Amino acid sequence: MGVRVDAENGTNALFWIGRRPGLQPLDGRIAPFVVLRIRWKSACVSLTDMDFWNPLFEARMGAARSQLSGGFTLLEMLIVVAIGAILALISVPSMRASLDSMRQNSAVGLVVGDLNMARGEAIKRNARMLMCVRDAAGQQCGTGTDWRAGWVVCVASPGSNQCLPFNPAPGPTDEPNPLTVRPPLDSALTLGASAAAIRFNPNSSQGADGTAATLTVGGTSSSLVARPVTVTIANTGNISSSR
Repeated sequence: MGVRVDAENGTNALFWIGRRPGLQPLDGRIAPFVVLRIRWKSACVSLTDMDFWNPLFEARMGAARSQLSGGFTLLEMLIVVAIGAILALISVPSMRASLDSMRQNSAVGLVVGDLNMARGEAIKRNARMLMCVRDAAGQQCGTGTDWRAGWVVCVASPGSNQCLPFNPAPGPTDEPNPLTVRPPLDSALTLGASAAAIRFNPNSSQGADGTAATLTVGGTSSSLVARPVTVTIANTGNISSSR
């Protein structure tokens, strides 16, 4: 049995007091020695100020604390990245389908709105109105049934399915014609029609032979190809849409 002072000041002192049998640290080995830590209070020592300290126990606890505060391991980071990649692969197609559906609905709303405008203008003006595929200049009705490049709404020229002469700068008694010029649709969309022009009469009816006209808004993606929207204009002038 021996005593050694390990502190250099008068506040704390560490005394080595030899082996203490039976004291087990975390690794199960017998501690080689036990140190009695005494905190001085003036000239006397209180029993409550004394505690035993095992250096092996302190070393193991220090290592455990270092591991807990060491951050993420490389394996843990790779697992998180892999999970994120899987979730992205699952969500991207769904997000793309949602965006395509929004574009399609927007185009359908634009088509239906312009058809209603053409029908209303025919009644108001007591004149024939056309909604037709636009030509390259956007000033006149074009040809063909592919309307993806855009369309115009205009006052019809008497006796034909063409617009009255283009008037970009109307005078006091004139009005611009076409009334509306639409740009091409998004490249992901398609717009096909049953005819190059749809005509509305002053009595709000459509066409001249009693045949209904249709416009179909589809797309190039699989979700839009499977679910096109068809806008039907009855010979009575009623407008409806359906998938």
